[in-house]
Amino acid sequence: MPPKLRRSVLAAHPNWRKAAPPGMRFIYREYLGDLEMHIDTRYLVERIAWTGAYEPELQHYIRRRLPAGAVALDIGANVGAVTLGLAKQAGPHGRVHAFEPAPPNRSRLAANLALNPGLARRVEVHPFALGTVPATLYWVEEPGNPGNGWLRDSGEVPVPVKTLDDVVPELDLPRLDLIKIDVEGMEEAVLRGGRDTLLRWKPALYFETLARFRNEGTGHSSILDDLRPLGYRFHRLHADGTPVPLAPGEWGSYTLAVT
Repeated sequence: MPPKLRRSVLAAHPNWRKAAPPGMRFIYREYLGDLEMHIDTRYLVERIAWTGAYEPELQHYIRRRLPAGAVALDIGANVGAVTLGLAKQAGPHGRVHAFEPAPPNRSRLAANLALNPGLARRVEVHPFALGTVPATLYWVEEPGNPGNGWLRDSGEVPVPVKTLDDVVPELDLPRLDLIKIDVEGMEEAVLRGGRDTLLRWKPALYFETLARFRNEGTGHSSILDDLRPLGYRFHRLHADGTPVPLAPGEWGSYTLAVT
């Protein structure tokens, strides 16, 4: 397809960009309306971001519910597609702490922050993972899905693991409004390592509950069992970012928990 026609077609059908073949590399200058982002079509996250918004329901929720001056944690920040939205909404007096243990992703996250220096000043990147106990695990890239990976007991890329409860006091937070967790099945470990943090701050929680990770750990139901005694209620997000209460036994790709 000639480049001019391709641009016209993709402008009319932005979701088609998710199917872009590998080999395209450029700077997209309209991410979330006015932000810049490196796009390399080898990476699924970046192909999705090229549609205009990564996880659009969450981006709508952030715009509608996150106050100016907010503090948020992006655990499993990847290349920063959500980090950028959080930093934009939090404003100059807000703060985003982005946790990304995988060196390739962290490098691309840094590059995206460099494209948006006004937002970069609001973001602190942490090069380690969060879990139930301090440890060393290994980042293993998922075959056929560049940039996506898991933490395992063995591998070639060692990753330090800390607990949220150990890290948060070191950050000297004035408040904590939202924690987003997308860590390929380790969501339960992150939350269990942050119980004291949740008890103190009661932040909104947005965590991945994809079906393919429901056999990791002890399963998603145990996450809800852990959070209910802390006063959390569970929702999915409507397309416009509105929280919709989860029916008993209902699961979506992501779950929102609020007190």
